[in-house]
Parts: sequence; C-alpha cells; structure tokens
Amino acid sequence: MTDESQPWRTQFHTIAATSFKSPSFLTTDKYASMLEKALEMYTESDYSWAIVSKPEPSHLFFFHVPDAAASAPLPPDGYGWLDEDVFRERKSAPGGREIEVHERICGFDTGDSNVTISRRRFRLFGGNKPEINAMHYVKYEGPLTPIATSTIKVHPSNRMNPYRYPNVATAVPGRPVASQAAPKYTQMPKHPPSLQLFGAHVKKSQMEDNADVAGDDMDQLTIRDIALERYMRNHSYIAEVLSPFQSITPPSTVPKVFDEQTQAKFAQDITQAKQEIESAELSHKTTVEEFRDGSTKLWNALEKLEQIDSLEDLNAMISDYEAENRVRIAAVQYSTVPTH
Repeated sequence: MTDESQPWRTQFHTIAATSFKSPSFLTTDKYASMLEKALEMYTESDYSWAIVSKPEPSHLFFFHVPDAAASAPLPPDGYGWLDEDVFRERKSAPGGREIEVHERICGFDTGDSNVTISRRRFRLFGGNKPEINAMHYVKYEGPLTPIATSTIKVHPSNRMNPYRYPNVATAVPGRPVASQAAPKYTQMPKHPPSLQLFGAHVKKSQMEDNADVAGDDMDQLTIRDIALERYMRNHSYIAEVLSPFQSITPPSTVPKVFDEQTQAKFAQDITQAKQEIESAELSHKTTVEEFRDGSTKLWNALEKLEQIDSLEDLNAMISDYEAENRVRIAAVQYSTVPTH
C-alpha cells in the first residue's frame, strides 16, 4: 500500500470500495458488528485513496487509519464545521473488544445559514490490526443553530500562510472570498478648469462678502441680551432635572383596545392551540417510537433471515415473527411453466 506519511495524505481518505446508506438511529452494538465484519473481510476488500466531498445524510463508509496518524486530524470532507471532532464514549463490544465513538455535530454546506449535518466515527480496540474506522453522516437534529463566520473551524491543510502568500485567500465553505481586483487610481483631469467658470465663482464669492446685511436682528442684540437668554435656558434645564418626581406629568393611560368578550375569546383560542400542540407532540413522539421499534425488529429479522438454510427454518421464523408482531404474512404460491 502507498506510504501514508506523505504530505498529500492530509487531503485523502483510504476508503473501502463498499459504501451504503444506513438509518441514523443504529445502536452502538450494530456499528461494532459491522466493524467486526469489515475487519474479517479486510484482506478481500479493495481500499483506495479518495477525496471525500460532501457525503449525503445517512451515508456510511469504512476507511483505514494507520496507528501513526490515529491522533492527527482527519482529511477534509467538503463541509464546514463549527466544532471539533470530539470523543463521546467508549463501551464494551462483543468479542472482548471496546468501541470508541467520536462526534462532530455542527456541520454545514456552502450557502447554508444554519447547521444542517452531523457525523459520527466508530473504531474498535483490542486486536484491531489493521485499524478500520466507520464514518456515518446523519442529518442535524439539534436546535436551530445559525452559522457565525468567526466560529468556523478550518482544516490545517486549508489555512493560508500569511507570510508567503499575503494576497491569496483560502476558500472556506460558507465564507465568501474577496476577488483579487486591481486597485483603482484617481485620474488627473485631461483639461485645465475653464477660465470662464473660475471667474464666475470668484464674482459670486465677492458678491456674498459684500452683501448688505443692515437691518438684521443680530445688529440689535447686545452681549447682555445673549448672556440673559443663555441663563434662562440653562435655568429651565436645571429646574427640570432637579424637579421632584410628583411634579412630572404622568403619561396618559392606554385605552383598552379589546372588550372583555374579545379578550376571553383570545384566551380560549390560546388554550385550545396549546392543547392541540401538546396532542400533536405526543402523537409525533408515539409515531417515532413505533417506527424505531419496527425498524429494530426488521433489522433483527433480516439478520435471522441471512442465517436460514432450509424451508423449515424459514417457516419457523415466519411463525415467530407473526406471533411477536401480531401480523399475518400471506403465503405466495409458485407454479412451474413448462418450457418448449
């Protein structure tokens, strides 16, 4: 296999040829089982270098991480992230091993204004040679989280070197890059200003300076009048500031816009809306729980179906499934068609 210590390794994943879509609510034991099978088939699987570019939600794939690069950041996946890839839990797995879970929750695509995607990474410990990881992308299900440009985490390989390339901007998903436009210069006028216009400006200024201002109010004011006017103005301001609270005229009360009957109708509508919301939330919660329970049973049935070798085992499994789920599976009749 190619040397994984090369510099370009920071941009590539060593991905298995097999990838598929998976539900977002798999259990940790299910991930451990899939990793066990991936380890057993490692010598038969085809792993190759590849660039991961914005996997869709529910996309799951396996990739190889050497021991020397286990603590290094993973290569970029095309998404922007507001948080780091952090450790979540480590629990026991079948076969005397342990499974470790890492999460990166707040991801977004170019043009998104809120967080839209998350990912979970799983790997086994205890005889895990070579080390295979499982990466699962799921749709973000947390509270509405707007994207702040200052909190975007940039992959080390995408960071700009300001000392060598001060004018080169690095493209980051969700962050606009300024164009390298040429600077603008103010050009000198091609012709000197018109003498006629310059003379007109001079004449206008002279007329304003020589205008007759006789009879203005300023001619009748004295220094004493100006000082008295300022004193009265300041005295009024200070009197208003130091006046007692009781002397302040209270604002007029706001008239009632709605009568009592209308207010009672509004209160009744609000109460009814709250009850409908609570009923809808309870119904949604029940539906989700039933869907998850049915999906879990379906996965278990599929696993049992893979181990069936005879019609007797198939009929027994169908009977158990009908009794457990209180359903009836219709039998399908097959007929042979003679060939000529």
